[in-house]
Amino acid sequence: MTPQPLIDNVVARAEAQTARGSVAILRQAIVNADRRVQGHEWRSPATLVDHHPHASNGWLEQALRRLKPSPSLDPPTSHSGHPVFLPIGPAQAVQLADHYPPSNPHLPRWVAQIAPLAHGAASAVTETLHALKARGIGLAFDHSVLTPAYAAWMPLADYIRLDVRQWPAGDFERWACFAQTYSRAQLIATRVANPEDVVRMTGYGIALLQGDWLSPPRLLQD
Repeated sequence: MTPQPLIDNVVARAEAQTARGSVAILRQAIVNADRRVQGHEWRSPATLVDHHPHASNGWLEQALRRLKPSPSLDPPTSHSGHPVFLPIGPAQAVQLADHYPPSNPHLPRWVAQIAPLAHGAASAVTETLHALKARGIGLAFDHSVLTPAYAAWMPLADYIRLDVRQWPAGDFERWACFAQTYSRAQLIATRVANPEDVVRMTGYGIALLQGDWLSPPRLLQD
């Protein structure tokens, strides 16, 4: 069961922090079947409340600063070296490449979760995605990257996120099998909601899991 009262409380605290002029960052763990943390997704409260696919430019800039070396912050040890996933729009990929050169090996690895574009526009961003890869920044996509319109993106994928609730079980298995056959990306099953989902994903060979039932989002504190 989704811990909705807990999530509502976290969102309310995040909105109150935003109202005070601070940037609120929600952090949700990506885990394995034993619930051991394998990474974290950082999100803006707007992605939960207003269902925006990615955050604003201002939120992105502040989130990037949190991963830079600073005497007053200690992000490397606080995130235990796990990759940090950041949902961004394709146009923001350029900002990410310019703003965050991977110069400190002790910082967590960045993974840019790129939202899909309008039909037929994917090729315009491919060069930027290559630039991100060249800087050592990982790339994650949703199931759209498995479709013909995103053929140029699929070889760049380090992670592919598949929504457990998006299709019936048989259709999900076909998407997962296709991704495992034609890409080298690690698969992340999202919106995992119960023990049966965990067993089913493990049976499909998917080792990375995310969902409010597994690990609700929490407010990242300074």
